[in-house]
Amino acid sequence: MRRDVMTDPQLPQLRTVVDTDAMSRLFEKHFRVDYPERDFRVEGTSIEKVYYRLHKHCGVLHRVRLIDANGERSRHWFFVRHFPESELAKRYEKAVRKASAPASFWKPVSLWAEHAMVVWAFPHDPRLAQLPDVVNPDTVAKLIESNPGNLGLPKGTHCTAVRCEQIKYMPGKRVVLRFEACVTPPDGAPHTLAFFAKTYADQNSKYVFDAMEAARKAIGTGPGRMEIPRATLHIDHLHTYWQEEWSGHSMSKLYGEEGIAAAIPRVATALAHFHSTPFSNLGEAFYIDAVGSEAIEDAYKIARFLPEDEERLVSLAERIRAAAARFGPTDSFPAVPIHGAFRMSQLLGRDDLLGMTDFDATALGDPHYDVAEFMSSLLYQSFRRGLERSDLFTMCEDFRTEYERGVSWTLDPKRLSWFISAFTLEKFHGTLKGLEKSVLEHIDDVFDLVERTIHDAEN
Repeated sequence: MRRDVMTDPQLPQLRTVVDTDAMSRLFEKHFRVDYPERDFRVEGTSIEKVYYRLHKHCGVLHRVRLIDANGERSRHWFFVRHFPESELAKRYEKAVRKASAPASFWKPVSLWAEHAMVVWAFPHDPRLAQLPDVVNPDTVAKLIESNPGNLGLPKGTHCTAVRCEQIKYMPGKRVVLRFEACVTPPDGAPHTLAFFAKTYADQNSKYVFDAMEAARKAIGTGPGRMEIPRATLHIDHLHTYWQEEWSGHSMSKLYGEEGIAAAIPRVATALAHFHSTPFSNLGEAFYIDAVGSEAIEDAYKIARFLPEDEERLVSLAERIRAAAARFGPTDSFPAVPIHGAFRMSQLLGRDDLLGMTDFDATALGDPHYDVAEFMSSLLYQSFRRGLERSDLFTMCEDFRTEYERGVSWTLDPKRLSWFISAFTLEKFHGTLKGLEKSVLEHIDDVFDLVERTIHDAEN
């Protein structure tokens, strides 16, 4: 069945805003007008995140590669939001009202009227008003000098230079940055202090900071254990925490490589140990009712994108609802520490060590949650990367088997399949909002996977 997700009569520039070549030309055109003295040339753009809301707006985070008149190269984030023509003036005026004073030569917000686009230049973000302070070298230097003990530095350490690298950004929600600071102890030679900073739109930063440190202290180090980089400093007024650098590569780089099959049991063992280690500072649990409600809502939202599939989606929603009713919220399973987003992209590898990041959704909950999230993310690579699904199912089974060797409970296969079906719908809704072209070519295959896993949950 042919489905055209990329045509939206209310957003006629939708294809343009997600076309990196077209956007490279637009960035260069507007930079020449707004910053003529810089004589910028755009060497290319890459899309890091898309936020599409049907008929309402489409926001795209672009990382733009630039070279200026002096031959200096740089990369910078720009969040481009495309609105219906009737909404553009109102949206731009609102953006201007919310914009803070310029943090650099970049204009905080720009209007590209002929393309119905409003463009935010990092670090300006209407919901993260503190970002200019977060990246300000003077602010960072003062924080280092006033908190040396937290950072493993002697009292009296002086900070002379700060460099910031843009790592990951979810506009309006959070951002991850890497800093390198030149520090000089009172009786020592200058050296570089490297650390990561994560900034949130609200006080959730403190919850994550406390949960992460509690987990790190409880888990410790040793064979088969997940390493958690030390959180060193929480800056309350900036909703930001700093964390030690843990060098390693993203485990998602193993997708499609021979080494992934060997890594799966190691990851399962580490998760089993994490689930088996109680620690404090955890909030509410993840259970069947909350996940089921979200999956059903996702099914109906997907139907708005794909009206020709509405009947099929309504049926899936009802089956998820009916199957959930047969499971108790907790049944006989313990409430354990749940990572909440356990997948290869959240794991770091270095030699035989594993590191874990992103504790935003950590809570007490059903152990099936993390196991199913990992397995559904693995299976989703058959759509994202074209990996053989039968091989991925084998890896999922290996993961489950190895995980159960490390815990005192046995997973319920039906309950696990139910979670996988729910998470697959959630991921597909994210695919539609993110306009993931590679997955949109496999819509029927996605539905087949949901139907297969919900069938396993029912029988």
